[in-house]
Amino acid sequence: MCTLSIIPITDGRRHVGLRVVINRDESASRERAVAPRWHDVPGTRAVWPIDPVGGGTWVAGSERGVVFALLNRNMQPGPDLPSGLVSRGTIIPAIAHATGVQHGVALLRAMNTSQFAPFRLVIAAVEDGVAVASVCSWDRRVLAMQDAGVPLCLASSGLGDCVAQARLPLFESMVRGHATPEAQDVFHVHQWPHKPEASVMMRRPGYRTVSVTTLEVADGSVRAEYRDIL
Repeated sequence: MCTLSIIPITDGRRHVGLRVVINRDESASRERAVAPRWHDVPGTRAVWPIDPVGGGTWVAGSERGVVFALLNRNMQPGPDLPSGLVSRGTIIPAIAHATGVQHGVALLRAMNTSQFAPFRLVIAAVEDGVAVASVCSWDRRVLAMQDAGVPLCLASSGLGDCVAQARLPLFESMVRGHATPEAQDVFHVHQWPHKPEASVMMRRPGYRTVSVTTLEVADGSVRAEYRDIL
């Protein structure tokens, strides 16, 4: 479904913000999403694009400096899914008022995750001059939390998340040692000619990368860019 990367924004001495880029992979026939717009949430505002099918979102950033990104979790074999599940896109809007990473984790823990199919949710922020993140994974049995450093990259694929894992060493070689916006952007348009179905800029019969969303969160401000891939 997605390739997500997060790098820190620095002032030369410490982290002052986060830059998030996420490629959204979907059915080529799926209705286009609505570009990012501002939403009032309790105590602050947040910006996110809207999926017109489920009404939710896959990425957001708030004026409190917290960013959120959601990836479907595609295990093999996957769990049996009951009917009547709620769209995973509703998770981020429900917790976008979080004051920090651990508050976001607590808000997620308080939700009834049994109503969702498997997912991974990243919550990240700069705290005391250091970029920190938590990767929250739900497999229909356990909601697990893991602290993660930044830079960070996660990837998923409807063919099974194992197919997308080749993107992670590519991130290590292209971005981690020189985590600049330019390197991050080059990574997010990368495509292997011999395996486009596993690429960051993904393409396979009926499915492809449909959009790239970029969020920059720093000093209480959020800048969002959205690009449809035609």
